[in-house]
Amino acid sequence: MILKIAQIPKENRKKEFLESMPPQKEFSELKLNDNEIEIITDKILIRITEEFNKSEDTENRSYNYLTLLEPRNKVIESKEYSLGVRTFGFVLLGFCVFYWMYFFFIAQDYVPLTHTTYLTLILISLTCINKFESALLNSFISVSSIGFLMISFFLLNTTKDIFSALGGPILHGAMAGLQLFVVFHKKIIVSKRYLLIGFIFYLIFLNTIDDYGRLIEITNMGSFYTELMTSVQIFYIFILTVIFAYLYKKRFKILIP
Repeated sequence: MILKIAQIPKENRKKEFLESMPPQKEFSELKLNDNEIEIITDKILIRITEEFNKSEDTENRSYNYLTLLEPRNKVIESKEYSLGVRTFGFVLLGFCVFYWMYFFFIAQDYVPLTHTTYLTLILISLTCINKFESALLNSFISVSSIGFLMISFFLLNTTKDIFSALGGPILHGAMAGLQLFVVFHKKIIVSKRYLLIGFIFYLIFLNTIDDYGRLIEITNMGSFYTELMTSVQIFYIFILTVIFAYLYKKRFKILIP
């Protein structure tokens, strides 16, 4: 209403103002001259503008906080390639959801849902959906890249048929390949703080939810490794991976705080 009054000619503002008011007696008997109407209109418009600017400032501050919490950097310029990567991410995430529903509701076997491989597949799918623009997801999947590469080699010893090959060295090798792609790509950013958080996150996950004994069992290395040896090796593999990712990204100036 106020914007409408401000836009009409000055000589017609009084009539428009009175007609727009409620039909109560006290409003209909208002007697205002042109200057009073103009002053009231201007003050209301100034107030609306101030409130709008405050709302805009709040949105800008919220955006800046989100940018600080989750820095992003555009990696893929091609729309077709971007669509392909996102589609792959959604398909992979859909597979992870189906996998969860099957083991949780039908098989009622919760152990496969605690595997580090399953967790990392979810992170990879989200990374692809975000088109490698999320510093948080990029940093997290970088931490376990060398670990999955080594596991894929160890799983070669346990391959018996095509199914064990697909679920073993091929799957883990493909995961490691995509993770190393994130590490070595010169436009994909990672964050120092998220590398550290991802390192701690994976260690906590392996020590509380997953099991080092399972890793020894699936790689058939029980005669060579104990759980303690495995945990120590994984700890140092993660540390070396984080250090390498840190130095590599810093060298090409794609490392952020």
